[in-house]
Amino acid sequence: VQVNVIAPQYRGTFKDQSYPLAPTPKMVHVGDVTQGYVELTNTGTQPWVAGVTKLAPIPRDMPSPLAGSSWLSPTRASTVEADVPVGAVGRFPLPLDATAVGDYEQGFGLVEEAVTWFADAPLGGGPADSFLKVHLVVVPKGASLDAGLAPGEGGVEGPGATPSEA
Repeated sequence: VQVNVIAPQYRGTFKDQSYPLAPTPKMVHVGDVTQGYVELTNTGTQPWVAGVTKLAPIPRDMPSPLAGSSWLSPTRASTVEADVPVGAVGRFPLPLDATAVGDYEQGFGLVEEAVTWFADAPLGGGPADSFLKVHLVVVPKGASLDAGLAPGEGGVEGPGATPSEA
């Protein structure tokens, strides 16, 4: 028996992010635009191409309530600033717009536009959808950033930042 193992063409390994790791929330005021980033190491066999390799909210192709005017579209947050060769680290800018009071846990995934999602074999090898997460708690202007919201209190929660079923 001959076994031929083929490495995925599109794979990213988590390196760092500027936001606290979920479930720890980042507290912001409504109307704030938070600037951040996610960094991944290209561990696939293909380079990541600026404008083609993108960070996207999960669920796939659904607008994020945290999308802002600086995003590529409501369903694509950003792309790497320059091509990322295999073995190098790519940084995806991740600005989040706090347009409504609530509790948001937004998952993200990587997509090689018009080719594959990184989570989908055989071309993709990860990370899995929503492995990359940001927990953002948006409070009213003037409210303490230490207060937060009680679970289920008038917010949005869950892996795709969908309205709560409370």
